[in-house]
Amino acid sequence: MKLSENLYFYEGDYVDKSRKGYFGHYKGMASSNFLVITGDQQVLIDSGMDEGPHRGRIDRELKKDSIDLNKTKQVLFSHSHPDHTLKAKKMSFKKPLTFYLHEDNEEMVRNDRYFFESFFNYPDYVQKEIFILPAWMIKIYVTLMGMNFGYLKIDRFFRDYETLHFTMDLQIIPLFSHCPGHVGFYFPKEKIFFSGDLYDPRCAEGAGILVSNSSIEMAFEDINRALNLDIETLLPGHGRPVFGKEKVRRELEAVKRGTENYLEKIRTCMRSQPSEEWTITALKGQIFTNSIAYNAFSRKIITYNCLRFLHKLGEVKFTVRKNHSYWRA
Repeated sequence: MKLSENLYFYEGDYVDKSRKGYFGHYKGMASSNFLVITGDQQVLIDSGMDEGPHRGRIDRELKKDSIDLNKTKQVLFSHSHPDHTLKAKKMSFKKPLTFYLHEDNEEMVRNDRYFFESFFNYPDYVQKEIFILPAWMIKIYVTLMGMNFGYLKIDRFFRDYETLHFTMDLQIIPLFSHCPGHVGFYFPKEKIFFSGDLYDPRCAEGAGILVSNSSIEMAFEDINRALNLDIETLLPGHGRPVFGKEKVRRELEAVKRGTENYLEKIRTCMRSQPSEEWTITALKGQIFTNSIAYNAFSRKIITYNCLRFLHKLGEVKFTVRKNHSYWRA
């Protein structure tokens, strides 16, 4: 999809709620959206994954737009998670590419073991409820799915609010609620904002606090930071683009309300039954309805990150029995 003279947008996986079941709903394999900046130095912003049923569709869209990804010279990553980086990593095996990433990712990308553990760094009593399988089996499973956490060589680390100059100027906007070093890319002249995983409509209505080092505290700061930008086109890292200044504002305000609702629904459950002990799974069912395979896992993680925040505030406490956590007001 052409957005401006030198900027093109391509959608990775997406959710079709008119279809039934896992493979009907989930039209992809965790692949992110990505952008292409054309010109003398063709630039990719994120790359998605070269796996799943979305691949043929994207190839057709690129061909229609006369975009050849093999002409890419440089790749900017919103963050280092595999669903945003693996296609570029695969491309770099064929020809040299210059990779850019925020400086806070440096330790993560230097060590694939650290990267995997930071992604799944939960206490045992939480991990068993969220994942069921032990960590080593999860690593094998996600690797077989194509989610490779291996080493990614970064040539240039950028900083908060730095402006990068290509065919188009873009500014680095810190959005650390999803994970440390996660950013968005803002094109001030075109008023276009690529928000990465600030929110993910496949999984939930609020912020994308979807991994172990996500922060709901930062989520409200990040959403407000985006609301303060002059945006006419909003491009999430997953999901459909939003066009029009007023629609963009409504979308971001809805994400903010959705994030607030995470917390309020937990508080409501616990206040209504103050002596009740809740598992993460039970609370997830109260916060989110109609969970199916593509989002139930992520919704448990969101629930845990909210509980962790409320525990820090002193609003909830938990006990551990038989390696499971039980939460109450």
